[in-house]
Amino acid sequence: MCDNMKRLFFAIFINFLLLNSVSAQHKFTYRTEKLTTCDSIFLVDLSLDNEANKFVFDNVRDALKMAEKVRANGLKRKIRIFFSPNVYWVDDKDDNKIVMPKKTNSGVASGIEIKAGNINMIGLTGNPEDVVIAGNRGEKYGADRMYTMFDWVGDDLTMEDLTFGNFCSIDLVYKRNPDLDHEKRTDRVTGAKIAIVRGDRIHLKNCIFKGGKNTSPFNTINGGRHFLENCTIICGENSLPANAVFLNCKFTFNTNKPLYSPMQTGVVFLNCDFSTNEYKPFVMRKGGPATMIDCRWEVSHLRNELIYWTQTGQIDMRAYLSNNTVNGDSMKLWVGPWIPVDITNKPLLRAYKLADGTYNIFNLMRGEDDWNPTKQNTEGLKKIPTLLSVTQRRIQLENEVDEVNIGAKAYMFSDLNNPVPAKLTWDFEKPSYKEYLRITQDDQGRCTVKGIKENENEKNVTFIKVTSANGLESSSRIKIYPRQLPPPEFTKTPELKRVKDELVLNYKLNLQNGLRDESVIKWYRCVKDKDGNPVKDKWYLTATTNVVGEPHNRYKLTRADEGYIIKASIATKHQRCEANPQVWSYTSDVIRNAPKQISYDVNVKYLPTQVQPDIVDGVWTMTVNKPADTKKYKWPVERQDSLVWLYDMGFDGAANSYGLTLAHRGARMMFTPESHIVYKAMSIQFDVDPCKEIGQGFAGNDGQYMDLYIMYNNRTNSGYALRIFRDKDYDHAVKMVFLKYTNGEYEKVCEPVAVTGFRRGCHISVEMKGKKLTASLTNKVQVPYDTLGIPAEASLTAVVEPSTFGGFGLQHTGSIGGSGIVIKGLKLDWK
Repeated sequence: MCDNMKRLFFAIFINFLLLNSVSAQHKFTYRTEKLTTCDSIFLVDLSLDNEANKFVFDNVRDALKMAEKVRANGLKRKIRIFFSPNVYWVDDKDDNKIVMPKKTNSGVASGIEIKAGNINMIGLTGNPEDVVIAGNRGEKYGADRMYTMFDWVGDDLTMEDLTFGNFCSIDLVYKRNPDLDHEKRTDRVTGAKIAIVRGDRIHLKNCIFKGGKNTSPFNTINGGRHFLENCTIICGENSLPANAVFLNCKFTFNTNKPLYSPMQTGVVFLNCDFSTNEYKPFVMRKGGPATMIDCRWEVSHLRNELIYWTQTGQIDMRAYLSNNTVNGDSMKLWVGPWIPVDITNKPLLRAYKLADGTYNIFNLMRGEDDWNPTKQNTEGLKKIPTLLSVTQRRIQLENEVDEVNIGAKAYMFSDLNNPVPAKLTWDFEKPSYKEYLRITQDDQGRCTVKGIKENENEKNVTFIKVTSANGLESSSRIKIYPRQLPPPEFTKTPELKRVKDELVLNYKLNLQNGLRDESVIKWYRCVKDKDGNPVKDKWYLTATTNVVGEPHNRYKLTRADEGYIIKASIATKHQRCEANPQVWSYTSDVIRNAPKQISYDVNVKYLPTQVQPDIVDGVWTMTVNKPADTKKYKWPVERQDSLVWLYDMGFDGAANSYGLTLAHRGARMMFTPESHIVYKAMSIQFDVDPCKEIGQGFAGNDGQYMDLYIMYNNRTNSGYALRIFRDKDYDHAVKMVFLKYTNGEYEKVCEPVAVTGFRRGCHISVEMKGKKLTASLTNKVQVPYDTLGIPAEASLTAVVEPSTFGGFGLQHTGSIGGSGIVIKGLKLDWK
């Protein structure tokens, strides 16, 4: 052997000795299994020298990063990570720095990011209370936005005999060693997740999950299968996974709606126990597929002896139930738009529970690859679908004209890729629907529907349902519009006349056989040229018909209209036609001698809702505006259109409430009265239904607020405002404060106060007289939730510099939909 080869072998031998002398493999016992650390067996133990023991670690991060490394190097077998009793923090529990969202994995602020699958994390003692894996950050408390302890990409993750807790808003109590107890970072229940996963086959066994809002016990965000067995979950709203099976689990809910909305094939609760102090407990916020079998609820302050299934449901979904109790009695369920289906005596029960009383987990979890997490005996088990989905949930058809084909498909739980054959039957939800609709079913399980009621003037809503042989159900909502007729003709030509201080558009239509006037009338005011003369080819929209069936044929004149020409347009319509594409327009003479406007009772049904950026006396300015103080927050791209506001129904806490709603985030409205007048006083009476239910007002505290401008110069953005805003101190209240604006910049002129009454039925009054600025927020409609001493009503007073401007404005920077508002009423008064 040559000298070079000898030296090479000698170097390799010395390195081997050094490596093994520094990093010896550690031997330990798990139950009866004797183990030695290696590239697939790790041990996390604070009492051991991790430098002297190979694959031994003193923290979670290093163990997972090593797992990620060996997996990337080609290791195929399962990696098992064992934890000795202790408390393990995912990062520094006392670090006050703000963690920012990351662009990797899921794009949220996180403690540990990992891309590795086929990993099993196990507590050594078998008691999940002995090993606590902890985080101490949440939204605005140690993190800029939503925070998760783990942001994980990987399949085949198993967690066993461990406690996971985000202790940002709850105290950590460690019974084995009280010296390791840790006080929560904040009293506020903030958004703080445990783990989010992009993966499949997630199995959680005998684990405890503790958190507040958005707890997220390894929730899969890509629709992957998620099985929780013998787990305890203590959480708040929007916390539970949206596609999961829970077996023998215990839940303690410290707020309402622990589940946001089931997704994919939904959620299943089997032999679970639920505990809550909520007087009106909801299972979920928005409806989706869900099943509850052999479950028990204990509710200490139950209202009406009911469990509320969902706040808003989907038409085609069902609540499948069997043998559930509330406080020891049979479960009474309020489902709203859903229909509960008792499957106790139906073949469908076998999809969840076998004849011998065991639960059919294999049927629920098998998917396309026959995953069997409980090692269930599968001999003789057939595929039993758990979801029936219609091809069309909502259908519109013209009576006596349209025919629509509808189908339905049955699916296995956790497998939407492979429909299962099913014998289907179609029928009416109610026998009375036969009067309006005909159903024809073919031999392939499809049906055809057609409206059949002759000479019907009104639209009708019917429901048809489809049922499978094993007991699955679904339905479609069919809105039947009357057979369309031509738009009505005038029997009296429209005439625009002034009657005292109003312009009135008089006309008559040929309406017979129960038809009614639903004409669309819009009012415009002309523009003036640079010399102050009216220009007839450019117009500002000043009022419109936002509500079908309420033609707005009167226009109240004010002194701001003097010197202008007013135009009214009309498109004729009744309930059996669309608005006439032909529009007739009529103009007034130049307006003279109109009254001074000292009071304005705004009817939001007729308020213009489209973009109108000009600031003109007596005209509404409508814009989408992103104020400078929201610059650091990125707003999602919303629909691109000319609407700023919509007359529509609200969501969630404002469900079934109609009024002016946000069409875009940043919606702003401003009204400028006569600008040459010196105003001495002004008041605002504002009625609003916020969509948020429990008083928090907005979806987050990332620059979300509502300003009401008073005695404001809309041209220079100067004056005063009452700001209603959400901050990090409360999750069930807002704060209100007065601001002074100067050329768009503002400063506080009083200290903020907290209030819980910014809920449905809210009335806000703002008044300014000379140097005195006052405001009150009251609510006589809603029963307050547990307010923790925060008042349901509040008032503000400030002494300020007088303003002589009379402008009004409303700026809303909150997100649209379930975080918006419904404006019910607005009244402005000036002196």
